[in-house]
Amino acid sequence: MAKFIIGAPSITGIDANDLVNEFFADSTFPLTIRLQNHLPRNISLPEINVFLKPFDDKAEAKIKSLDKLHRLVSSIEQIAELNKHEAAITVEDLTLVSASKPEPAKPAKVTPVVAPVVEHVVGV
Repeated sequence: MAKFIIGAPSITGIDANDLVNEFFADSTFPLTIRLQNHLPRNISLPEINVFLKPFDDKAEAKIKSLDKLHRLVSSIEQIAELNKHEAAITVEDLTLVSASKPEPAKPAKVTPVVAPVVEHVVGV
């Protein structure tokens, strides 16, 4: 499962687009992702019609292409950089989670056992 936190690159030393390439380059789109806000302010992400309230608000979104994911991550990274936050938003791929859910167990085939009938004759 791909899960990473986007923060200000000047603080983290990590370019979030490199993480996107690492985790999602071979993914099949559309993807379902979960975003979690770690900032003390509202975050609006019009690219995916998501609005996150401060501190740990979560939302799910569908991402249609790798290009759109890069644009989203760049927007989040810019917000983090402008506000100098090391941890702004967590991105988690839910597509892998839903694809790897185990199927419900099928009931085992039960063969009925029939006990032999024994007749008891009393007082013949």
